[in-house]
Amino acid sequence: MAKEAAETVMEKLDEVGPSVAVTFLMGPESYFEVISGLVDNFCRKNDLDCIYVAVSVPARTIMGAFDSLEIDRGHVRFVDCISYATMQSVDSEEISFVESPSMLETIILRVRYLFRKFDDGKRKVVIIDSANALSMHNDVRMLTGFIHVLMTALKEKEAYPVILGLGDQLRPEVKEMLGLLSDQVVDVPKSGE
Repeated sequence: MAKEAAETVMEKLDEVGPSVAVTFLMGPESYFEVISGLVDNFCRKNDLDCIYVAVSVPARTIMGAFDSLEIDRGHVRFVDCISYATMQSVDSEEISFVESPSMLETIILRVRYLFRKFDDGKRKVVIIDSANALSMHNDVRMLTGFIHVLMTALKEKEAYPVILGLGDQLRPEVKEMLGLLSDQVVDVPKSGE
């Protein structure tokens, strides 16, 4: 089931190429498999770096999961928006901390910083995880401005901008906003669909 979801996401990104903002809406049963498929298979296959904006789960938790699955994360840098609030922020070369998911301008600045700091000539996948968590901490108007500015900047850098979300748990106005700002919104099918 989840493998099919990860393959759907990777095929869509291969189809559209860089500079196309894509939102993937899925169920919770497919979520981690899609993330690991993006970070491991898609990035490795296309020789891409990854900037992972962690809004719902602390970066260290995600790193631990990747380590337990033996996924190489040497090409991944994190913008962690949740650990600071839970007093788990510890300086790391791999993680740039933001005090809160409501500090949208700081998130943009950290992503830009990571582009400059890790400029090795490779294209980058930028994963926003997740639209659901961002919408809990920000009103739709502010979130609209944030996503518009970030997606525009990422397209100019020929990155692969990816927003992840749990489709059945998104408020209708957030789903509508994502539809307006993303070049494509893809409902990742469950197994058997």
